[in-house]
Amino acid sequence: MRDLKIVREDTLHETIASYIKAGDHIIADIDEMKTLICDMIKGGHMFAMDRDRLRDAIEDFVYLCQPDDELNKDRLMKSLEYDDEETDEEYEDDYSPRPPATSAKASLPETRHSQCKDICKAQTPCCSGGACHKIEDAVEAVEKVVSDVTDAVHETKEAVADVEEAVADVVAPVKDENEVAAE
Repeated sequence: MRDLKIVREDTLHETIASYIKAGDHIIADIDEMKTLICDMIKGGHMFAMDRDRLRDAIEDFVYLCQPDDELNKDRLMKSLEYDDEETDEEYEDDYSPRPPATSAKASLPETRHSQCKDICKAQTPCCSGGACHKIEDAVEAVEKVVSDVTDAVHETKEAVADVEEAVADVVAPVKDENEVAAE
């Protein structure tokens, strides 16, 4: 086994930069950067951090190495859009689940439009399938599952009651016969 070189968050960028320089590596795209990270791990580097943090560093280096590539710039810009300084409590207050609409299908476009403005903060009338739509779809799917489970529980309770009644109908005559025989 190779000697391990632990890479922590505070030395992440310097360690990767040193590895790139020492090996005279050329990074043209994100796949080459991922391969470089795999080579580093193969060589004994262990990244002691959340993988999201490592992915952020990969995106940083790809852009640093190829700043004129629009794809690299777009990827970096998109990752920066998600940085949000809201606390968890502020997020929960702003985006807590709302009661289901009386007619979900009838009110869905209006509901989604208001969510786009509130959640996605889109500048257009609709964000065309952004996060708010995925949240809405997930909430609807969960509500459907809860409804199906509630129906199944109700049907099961009815079936259990039917079985108990059938057992009572069978047991009662046998019990009566045993009491007569015991006398």
